[in-house]
Amino acid sequence: MSDLWTHWLVSRSVESAPPRCLILLSEEEKEEDVDNLRRVLRERQISCGIKRSSYERYEIRVLSMIREMRGYADEIGARVDWFIINDDDTFWLDVRAIRRMLSKYNPAKQYLPGMLFSRALFSAMESIWSECRELYESAYGGDEMLTSCAARAAGVDKREIMTEERGLHQFDVLGDTTGVLQGGLPVLSMHHFLGGGWAHLHGYSTPLTDMEQIQRLRDAAAFLGGNNMFQRYVFGDGKWLVVLGYSVTYFEEPLKPADLASMYTQEHTWYEDYRLAFADRRRIEERHDPAGRPAKQTFYIDSTDVLSANTAVFSFLQADSWDESLTQAERVRIQLFWDGDSPGPDVEQPPLSLPGFHSRQIR
Repeated sequence: MSDLWTHWLVSRSVESAPPRCLILLSEEEKEEDVDNLRRVLRERQISCGIKRSSYERYEIRVLSMIREMRGYADEIGARVDWFIINDDDTFWLDVRAIRRMLSKYNPAKQYLPGMLFSRALFSAMESIWSECRELYESAYGGDEMLTSCAARAAGVDKREIMTEERGLHQFDVLGDTTGVLQGGLPVLSMHHFLGGGWAHLHGYSTPLTDMEQIQRLRDAAAFLGGNNMFQRYVFGDGKWLVVLGYSVTYFEEPLKPADLASMYTQEHTWYEDYRLAFADRRRIEERHDPAGRPAKQTFYIDSTDVLSANTAVFSFLQADSWDESLTQAERVRIQLFWDGDSPGPDVEQPPLSLPGFHSRQIR
């Protein structure tokens, strides 16, 4: 996981400092494993403090982060406006986008978007920490315990303490997540991005492992930035959909304006009987439909070749269908050239012939 942490815990320029970081481990962790963690963090230039917790129960350890993080901030002499608590399987798309989002709020007031605690709220929670431990000791889940404590500290109902930010996702999407990531949703973070094997960012039709898929998204996001990543563009009278940093899709039946009118209307690519918190539309089969309905052809991000600070080439790899197993050599690639250096004529990609599809041009 720490291979991904460099994306948000290592400074990208001399003008900005990286976020402060504290890793809280249980006392059961072997010393050799802790030493190995320190070594890996040094090699990757990730500056994180490491502490052990004496609390055996996971939920209490999570609650203890309130005291541990406040103490660590004092220890290193840092004035912290926002405290973020997350598991190691949380992916942050772009720290700059997080900072822009948080700039809407005054940290001297009590706010809780996701698991991001304002300075004022965190201080209030620390002042009643013992009370929270006693009251919520049997609560299930660290998030439940933290939310209950935050609500009590703020003097409001638990249902009122959260500030909704639609870009912060508990990414428990079962199966093929293509429809979600192509749907135009804002994405700031993804918790459970590996999903324990149940969430697949590139669907089932890719030769890449789940970790390789998130690494491809990381590389694209590092160049594009959070405000550009997953932005959608439609070409060819609705037959081509480009989702920046993620995919290019050709539809035999053009997308209709209604399909794209709302960012909360996704193609239902995940488990059929699993409902999410927004509307969806019928799944479109990859490459061919057993029922003879119009199909689609998706190409997923495979590499980002950065040519300059504002110019890159994105390579997208062809997906196969449910009844195929294409080799790497058999899969077609599409390259998208991002030119942010010098305005000029459109870069035209030669027509690309795909099995079962007509040739088209992308501008």
